[in-house]
Amino acid sequence: MKRLVQSLFILLSLAGFSAMAQNRTITGTVTAKDDGLPLPGVSVKIQNSTGGTTTGGDGKYALSIPSGEVTLAFSYLGYLTEVKTVGSSNVLNVVLSPDDRMLSEVVVTTFGIERKTKAIGYTASTLTNAQLAQKSEPDPLRALTGKVAGVNIIASNGVPGSATNITIRGNTSFLGNNKPLMVVDGIPFNNSSDQSGASTLVNNNAVSNRAVDLDPNNIESVVVIKSAAAAALYGSRAANGVILITTKTGKSGGNKKGFEVSLLSSYAFENVASLPDYQNKYGAGSEFNYSNANGSWGPAFNSPSIYPQGNGIAADGTIPHWYAGNAAFPQFPAGTRAPYQAYPNNVKDFFQTGSVFENQIQMSSGGEKGNFTVSASKSKNDGVIDFSDFVRSTLNVGGNMKLNDKLTVMGTLSYVNSKQDGLILGAQNGVGQASAFARTMYFARNWNLSDFSQMPYQNPVTLGQVFPVAGVDNPYWSIRNNTYKSDVNRVYGNVGASYDINSWLNLNYKIGLNQFSDTRIRTIRRGSVGASGIGEVTNDDIYNQEIESTFLATVTRQLTPDLGFKGILGHNVNQQTRKRQSVVGTNMVVFDIDDIDNTANVLPNGGIYTQRRLIGAFADVQLDYKSYLFLNLTGRNDWSSTLPKSNRSFFYWGANASFVFSELIRDKTPWLSYGKIRANWAKVGNDATPYQLIPTYTVNPVLGNNASNLTFPFLGVSAGTAGNQLSDPNLTPEFTTEREVGLELRFLNDRIGIDATYYDKKSTNQIAGITVAATSGFTSKLTNFGEMRNRGFELGLDLNPFKTSDGFSWNIYGVFSANRNKVVSLTEGLNEISVVPGFGDPAVVLRPGRPYGILVGSKTAKDSEGNVLINRVTGLMIKVPNMEIGDPNPKFIAGLTNTFSYKGISLGVVVDYRHGGDLYSGTVGQLLGRGVTTDTDDRLTPKIIKGFYGDPSPPFQPILDGNGNKIPNQVQTTTNDLYFNANGLSGQNDLLIFDASVFRLREISLGYMIPKKWIEKTPISSLNVSLTARNLYFYAPNFPKGTNFDPETSTYGAADTRNISGIEYTNAPSTRRFGLNLRATF
Repeated sequence: MKRLVQSLFILLSLAGFSAMAQNRTITGTVTAKDDGLPLPGVSVKIQNSTGGTTTGGDGKYALSIPSGEVTLAFSYLGYLTEVKTVGSSNVLNVVLSPDDRMLSEVVVTTFGIERKTKAIGYTASTLTNAQLAQKSEPDPLRALTGKVAGVNIIASNGVPGSATNITIRGNTSFLGNNKPLMVVDGIPFNNSSDQSGASTLVNNNAVSNRAVDLDPNNIESVVVIKSAAAAALYGSRAANGVILITTKTGKSGGNKKGFEVSLLSSYAFENVASLPDYQNKYGAGSEFNYSNANGSWGPAFNSPSIYPQGNGIAADGTIPHWYAGNAAFPQFPAGTRAPYQAYPNNVKDFFQTGSVFENQIQMSSGGEKGNFTVSASKSKNDGVIDFSDFVRSTLNVGGNMKLNDKLTVMGTLSYVNSKQDGLILGAQNGVGQASAFARTMYFARNWNLSDFSQMPYQNPVTLGQVFPVAGVDNPYWSIRNNTYKSDVNRVYGNVGASYDINSWLNLNYKIGLNQFSDTRIRTIRRGSVGASGIGEVTNDDIYNQEIESTFLATVTRQLTPDLGFKGILGHNVNQQTRKRQSVVGTNMVVFDIDDIDNTANVLPNGGIYTQRRLIGAFADVQLDYKSYLFLNLTGRNDWSSTLPKSNRSFFYWGANASFVFSELIRDKTPWLSYGKIRANWAKVGNDATPYQLIPTYTVNPVLGNNASNLTFPFLGVSAGTAGNQLSDPNLTPEFTTEREVGLELRFLNDRIGIDATYYDKKSTNQIAGITVAATSGFTSKLTNFGEMRNRGFELGLDLNPFKTSDGFSWNIYGVFSANRNKVVSLTEGLNEISVVPGFGDPAVVLRPGRPYGILVGSKTAKDSEGNVLINRVTGLMIKVPNMEIGDPNPKFIAGLTNTFSYKGISLGVVVDYRHGGDLYSGTVGQLLGRGVTTDTDDRLTPKIIKGFYGDPSPPFQPILDGNGNKIPNQVQTTTNDLYFNANGLSGQNDLLIFDASVFRLREISLGYMIPKKWIEKTPISSLNVSLTARNLYFYAPNFPKGTNFDPETSTYGAADTRNISGIEYTNAPSTRRFGLNLRATF
């Protein structure tokens, strides 16, 4: 039956036999060594003759051969050619081995152009499906972490579907987009991330970035292009690098093994990666006094009599019940008391065991003339926080067909539905904060919030939230009633054709579409602290469409026996359309109907429509001298609709060269397998966002912030306001010029490989606003100014210590990258740009001579010798405002992958290390300030902060005694004040800046390929079983020990502009996963 199905799908017919004299017929079967499957379409040729044939759909062949000794050559794309001499037998079976070197010698570059790796003068890192699929990680970007040098990936939090930020070789734009361009099957793939909350810090959502719409199991390969020289052909979209993704349905070669069905199924469970070590000695209160407070500085458990000031604790060790006498809770009449005791698991009990369940079926058919693939998959991630999940359903179709010797057509089409059910997040101190994590990580140690019979989360009368303290929502109520839902429908695909005019001229055209709609509903129900307690429903509809058209004319000629030429002329059109419309309804009528129609007042909440068009013409010329010396020149001219007419046209260029010197000295250096020097120099750009050229108007604006605002229409009267930003009629793109040199070496028959790169990247003509006089009617002017520089070193190390004859191999692959970023200059009279406007301590700013996005805020005052200055009245530290307190940019990032294989068993281990990069942690500040971790256990002895008395007023100088000497601090402070005072350890923001260096055991996978003989009597052709684990262990030594804090987090997620890192406000914690995977082919 299987052979019958295969024959229905086989696309090649048996080649004709030669007309030579025939004495006998030789038959046999050709199979693949890697999986044992038959290979259709294998070329079987008689050496020194024109005779030959090809194998059929079942891998079998029959060939008439002349009498005497005959030699046959078996060749197949992607496999090593086998040459066999025919003996006396008339049966000859052949096994072909994969040609790993041939596969690695070709890399996909811009616009899908394939080049030999030895011919490119820049770095292009390639990852295969085996490195991404079935790793218990549904996010394709997070699956890249630690595997590519020069790439910085930060997950925002542990909520399913939450955003992941990615940058390559640092930031290139002051306030613009710093994400790399993503291209899927030759068509740009929008990877935007849009916030739907009031602000990033108040009532925000764990939104996704749209790369999450890609199924890692359907990715065939990922090529990361870091150099401007490689990306120059993409013009004004490529300043931040390019990530080229080829899917299984979009690959050009396709399946050539006839008809094949593959099934993938994976299940993983996840838990919170790490929780703090909570102290369980002291409960709610302050200074050993009990009070119903969200700080565990109260009396010690089981011995309140030691502290006579511990009022409120009865002799029987009880305290007043939190809801005693509340008419809504008749079960707690006046006088009801609750035990004053520790609940060690009160935070742990808030979380559950989550899961990731993935399934995929793929059917493919193909031969030498074409292939067709269809796949369907579904992934569901139930989070460690109840009521949070992410579900992705995908259908992919693709194929290509060689219609005749000249014409090949190809196309892909994918549909994705991504649904996210999330929760409200935000800073712990935001006004009107409905966040589920405003207090979750630092519950008072005597709160047993998971026991709803003793501490209910909901008022049974009003249905609103109840919590022991005011100002925030009960998290158990919040995750049920303050919700964020996103429903994304995405379609992307392309069609194209390639036509060979003759042997040296090819024409290629491809047009593609990538669009999605994102329907969001954010609800804060009546009874929340947020939305003024009356309830709020926000509808936010986002639509994004991108159309890409590319035409290529390629000339390939051998100019002389030693000099090859390849030239490409191209034309590219890109159009992006974006729509967004939001309305907000307030004063919910029925408590649990999350619909805009269930609100009494509906107001506009902003809307946009933008369209931008980019037209480009480009050329690419490559010269090849004796296959060891290569020169590649590129140029592109863009016409952008977002720039003034006078500057709408601009030109980018690039040049790269490579010299494979090992070809010249191969006979003299047998120990050198490969040696190559490469260099490149290029210029790319980044144009403006749409509609920056003229002032815009906002109808019915919201004036103010989350604490206090004026919303129009006001009293039924609508209003409009002009924009505050003045535009520059001479605006130009941002320009990035990069120089790069590199060296590739392989030794001892590829046992040792080294790839080293140095780059220097300058970005000029930055697009940003500068302050103008208020009398102009504007607050700022958008113009070009400033320069930013990134310099760095990248290293790849590939070691193969063992390759034994019995099949054991061990590969070590390491990556290292160090980037130094500096804001070289702004403009005259401008000393600072705020990256996060409207939020001040800590602030993220740009200052000349300093790295991108330094943190500025309150800092502990010190004298010229570095001694801490103390307020002689309080005994606490003196605070100096608006000082630089941190640099979030890591010093270097490294990753190491070990892969072992032996007779069907494979083991992979990935570790990575991030050195340096400061992080402001609101979570750590609250853990310490609230006194809930073991770091604050020692609180019986008064403390004296080491330092000298200082003047708490500017210029913050030491106070001297009569002899002119500094006076040592002798004022005692309590541990409570030391941590929880505004001038204590949790109130000085520089003391909440931590070196975020972290070592991480990122990934482990253990797989076993079931022997063929075990399944030969079943329909299964191959079967692989594997175990995976992610984020097993991390070590962040610079954070307080008891916090167990994971620094891989960012409150600002993956915003499209203003790349912000180094700030965390009470985020949801990261997770750890363990999974079981099955992969079968039929």
